Amino acid sequence: MKILVSSMTFAPDHSGISLYSTDFATYASEQGHDVTVVTGFSWYPKWEKRPEDKKKFFRTEYFKSIKILRGYLYVPKKVTSLTRVIQEITFILFALINFFRAGRQDVIVVFTTPINLGLIGVLFQKIWKAKLIINVQDLQLDAAQSLGMLGKLPIIDVMNAVESYSYRKADIVTSISDGMIKLIRQKGALDDDKIYLWPNWIDVNEANQKGTEGVFRDKFSQYKDKIIVGYAGNVGVKQSLSSLIDLSEKFKDYTKLIKSKCQCLKQKHGLGPPAS
Repeated sequence: MKILVSSMTFAPDHSGISLYSTDFATYASEQGHDVTVVTGFSWYPKWEKRPEDKKKFFRTEYFKSIKILRGYLYVPKKVTSLTRVIQEITFILFALINFFRAGRQDVIVVFTTPINLGLIGVLFQKIWKAKLIINVQDLQLDAAQSLGMLGKLPIIDVMNAVESYSYRKADIVTSISDGMIKLIRQKGALDDDKIYLWPNWIDVNEANQKGTEGVFRDKFSQYKDKIIVGYAGNVGVKQSLSSLIDLSEKFKDYTKLIKSKCQCLKQKHGLGPPAS
């Protein structure tokens, strides 16, 4: 089959969605399918394009046997809600062109966010008479609304409608947790035979390998006999890491140390007072 995979990030981007879109495209190709990827130029996590990608609007390249159609996307120097919206709009516009460049496909698999990528999938589902699978990696709008990041902008209702419409029109909708499945079902009023739990995965062989011993306990001897809880992931508003503080209240007998890399960088570059 001819399968088109679309994601805002793809290898060599280092992000959750990039990992899973890349792994899926690779697996499908290894199974003998003809796979084309529509994505943007690499930019994450540095929030900066590679030198060879700057001032480029399109590029065709190959990853293993996978054809990759890259399109321009705006990468803001200052990240705000507005600049993120502009970034997603530019990605969607050039992804639309690259869908046409890809030619007719049998199956379309989109990894969202952004929400509008699902709408492009619906459009080409009709044009190509293809099957559409939407894999929801992030309920971006719900997270932003719950944290008050969007206020009461009229566009919210439009985006909610677009999201629900794309879920209803897709042949299959998948997501990574039971909680997200429940929310998606409410949004699109989907039947059980249309929505599936598709958990994210790991390389079990790699995960079972013994990693390098850490040096944290050597540097901070006062924590040598303590249980250490680590968090690996984005540190931003949507992650709501304040919940860790609430959790720590249940374990008052434990000593707590939270050291933010962002704070250290701020101090290093003289952008503010030292972190407390």
